[in-house]
Amino acid sequence: MLKNRKVVWAKTAIRDLDKIIGFIHQIRPATAKKVLLAIKRKAKTLKMHAKKGRLLPELSHIPEISFREIVIAPWRLVYRIKDNIEVLALLDSRRDLDEIIFERLMR
Repeated sequence: MLKNRKVVWAKTAIRDLDKIIGFIHQIRPATAKKVLLAIKRKAKTLKMHAKKGRLLPELSHIPEISFREIVIAPWRLVYRIKDNIEVLALLDSRRDLDEIIFERLMR
């Protein structure tokens, strides 16, 4: 049975989204709005289809961690399924995940 959940964005994911849209807006303001709407629309689909994203490959060997991702090229929307869908990060898929995690831990 499908469960209609809320999609909740973590503060980190909101910062990621703001940074991406801000960068695009500096170059092409009209494109920034289109990208923002596309990302939000894709994330909203998780409400009814939470398991459509694949398990995060870099962490799939750890059974206790069930982070998932959907690709919104060139970004990876990382989330987990709890009572709601928790969007944890929006990452550049061209970068190494270990490097991104290290940078975030060093902040």
